[in-house]
Amino acid sequence: MEDFEAFLDGGGLVEADDDMPDAYRRAVFAFIEMHANSELMGALTERDWIPKTPGLRHKMAVLAKTQDEIGHGHLLYMIAADLGVKTRTQMLEDLFAGKSRFHNVFHYRAVTWGDQV
Repeated sequence: MEDFEAFLDGGGLVEADDDMPDAYRRAVFAFIEMHANSELMGALTERDWIPKTPGLRHKMAVLAKTQDEIGHGHLLYMIAADLGVKTRTQMLEDLFAGKSRFHNVFHYRAVTWGDQV
């Protein structure tokens, strides 16, 4: 691991299919999976407000933001899957089964429009 860390410290770049220590691959995967999960969970929170937004301009903004969050999540799932630890399907199944993590902020409901924005 020391040689690998020295390589990175020296500006070395690593692609998903490059040789790397398993612990490093799994740590990077866990970080990306959590980020992907958080993007998707954030979109679900925003989705609840689409029918409740005060006016068409706000509704269009919430729709665009929700779409962006879902897109970010899908891109991150593809990047994580390239690391070969789990497939995209496995990551989503783990998320829905409560076996993987996402950021704490998405455990709290947005009760008012002010909470959402």
